Amino acid sequence: MEIKTEAIVLQSIDYKANDKLLTLFSPSLGKITAGIRGVKKPTAKLAFSAQPFCFAEYVLAEKNGRYTVTGAYLHESFFSLRYDIDRFYAACAATEVCLAILMENEKYEGLFIGLIECLKGLSLAGEDSAETLISFILIALHESGYPLDLSFLEEQDGEIGDRLWFDFSDGKF
Repeated sequence: MEIKTEAIVLQSIDYKANDKLLTLFSPSLGKITAGIRGVKKPTAKLAFSAQPFCFAEYVLAEKNGRYTVTGAYLHESFFSLRYDIDRFYAACAATEVCLAILMENEKYEGLFIGLIECLKGLSLAGEDSAETLISFILIALHESGYPLDLSFLEEQDGEIGDRLWFDFSDGKF
């Protein structure tokens, strides 16, 4: 059976001589592990689809509960992240957050959109990478059921300084 889904590469692991195992994030399927054959060969047509942060429409063949990538249509490679080490590490941190939160066969549309916006923001030179990553982490916390209530900060006047801490039992600062 063949499945088409948009997905982002969260992780790419070498497997055998010329193959890789990809961990993909799909908004409709959640976390997916899929093999991709012959992608390390110099003439591989799907080499782009095994790169970190690749956002594409993947064509997956399913057999016995296992997926194999048979085709991919690139939407965005976020290649500019590779030119700035701080932005690259921020993007890696965002994908690690997704790897920790995501479950297979669960829908995560809000988190998927948040990750796309994070990678897009990190690709732009004018955006602050730390602020972009923190914004994504707040979205990830909210989407995973741990929203933070920061509304009281608007009521505070002046410096908060050392008076601010996070209370884990109440789930707020």
